[in-house]
Amino acid sequence: MQALFNQFLPLQCPGVGLATQVQPFVTISRIDPPDPNVPSEMQPALFILSDNEDVDQTTWDQTRYQMKVRFVVMGWISDAANTIPDTVLNPLVDAVDYAVKSVPGMTILNIDPTTGFAVPANPISAHGLPQTLGGYVVNAYLRGPIRKFARRLAQQTWAAGQIIVVTGE
Repeated sequence: MQALFNQFLPLQCPGVGLATQVQPFVTISRIDPPDPNVPSEMQPALFILSDNEDVDQTTWDQTRYQMKVRFVVMGWISDAANTIPDTVLNPLVDAVDYAVKSVPGMTILNIDPTTGFAVPANPISAHGLPQTLGGYVVNAYLRGPIRKFARRLAQQTWAAGQIIVVTGE
């Protein structure tokens, strides 16, 4: 779990008001948010939370564990009347996606100047390779739906998804 958490630390900006598209999160934590309304000065925020583990001992040599990790991103919309919530959430979810896809030695993401979206710094090396979290696991990847909770004219918005971490094979 710590290796996965460490994968996200480069996404944390150096302080309040200093968030960028490459370092979008003010807060990154392994502890549940204390309240559904995290203070705006702590946002955007990323919470990495351990869920369940599935165990498979069908082989004689190694036990295979599949850890399910929930991630929650939270964003604050200061101008809710004129902001579409997805414009806040999508770049945060993209940052999580590309952090899990990245391979060692690769810059986590760049911003495409044409579209403004986050893209892998080296798309050729980012595809088809497992994310081993520095050799600690067999693979880590996003799986399942990304649930977004964003209401028009509301300042608090958030999204949640699942990361699968596989060990032993």
